[in-house]
Amino acid sequence: MTGAVSIFNALYVLAADPAQVLLMSPNGAEIMASAQGPTGTPSGITVGSGGRVWAWSQDTGNVRVFDSKTLSFIAEFSVNEGIFNAVAVGNELYFTTDQGLKVAHTDVEKTGVMTTVETVTGIDGSTYGLAADPARHRSRR
Repeated sequence: MTGAVSIFNALYVLAADPAQVLLMSPNGAEIMASAQGPTGTPSGITVGSGGRVWAWSQDTGNVRVFDSKTLSFIAEFSVNEGIFNAVAVGNELYFTTDQGLKVAHTDVEKTGVMTTVETVTGIDGSTYGLAADPARHRSRR
């Protein structure tokens, strides 16, 4: 197992071999759904209050986004740099890299899925640690 997070009365697990995301029962006794994990070496998973699960690979910067209730695939994108840590706030993923703090926003529209990635102004250079307070989160959009 690479990582796990519990939210919404479920447990989400990112397994490394094979790379897959698992939706487990709250007590971890039953696999309720599974999906293909990120390309590369899976290294982290987080769940946002917007109902999305984000799983990423540190070495490739590959990110896969899923629906938190079903693990239905929503989007995939790569940032072409290593991701050290990440937290989800609503439907956005904030992540640290050696090029600064970034934010990814995935919009699901009738015409398809569009993901934008931006550098957070004023926070450039190597960033590693990251935490979010769910009681005080603020969406940038």
